[in-house]
Amino acid sequence: MKETFLGYLDAIYKIHLEENRMVKIGEIAEWMSISDASSSEMARRLAASKLIIIQPYKGVYLTRKGLEIAISILKSFYLIELFFSAVLKLKNPELSADHVAYSFPKDAITALEKFLRKNGFSKRIDAYFINHSGAIAIAGRAKEGASGLTLFYFGDERFSKRLEKFTLEPHKRIKILNKEDSETLILLNDKKIRVPNEILGKLYMLIQ
Repeated sequence: MKETFLGYLDAIYKIHLEENRMVKIGEIAEWMSISDASSSEMARRLAASKLIIIQPYKGVYLTRKGLEIAISILKSFYLIELFFSAVLKLKNPELSADHVAYSFPKDAITALEKFLRKNGFSKRIDAYFINHSGAIAIAGRAKEGASGLTLFYFGDERFSKRLEKFTLEPHKRIKILNKEDSETLILLNDKKIRVPNEILGKLYMLIQ
């Protein structure tokens, strides 16, 4: 069951990277080759564990904790695939890595990374990790004119409800138009929205 949950988080993350929007439960079911009912049940369990947030009729998105787990899965998969392809010279390293990535313990992944770095793969690993370093606070990058920022993490469900009046949604690209001492003017879906900096400081963008 743990591997299934990890696969669910992984699916949400990967679909988001492709589509740049919230992910529908039916899409996850199709991605994982499971029924819609099973997908809905897993979504409820992950939401109860505060790993995802469900927005009825819109889809699901990862919380910060869920995002961190999804990124760790992605990095584990890359290290295993790199080992299978560059060291073992397997013909289908990606397929082989997919079979074992969810069940690899953390200490094994740590040891594998040390082995690969010791054998000359540090540059490749660092380049990949930088490109998939996860969510960082928008406030730190919210310079005037900055665009291509993707809202990804809103915090807990209570905080998400506070954002409804700002019509902000996760997985939407924004542009910073003007930043002042107390609030920031952003452009979202061709609509200008003023967001208090206290709110902006809790929003995250995804590095892709």
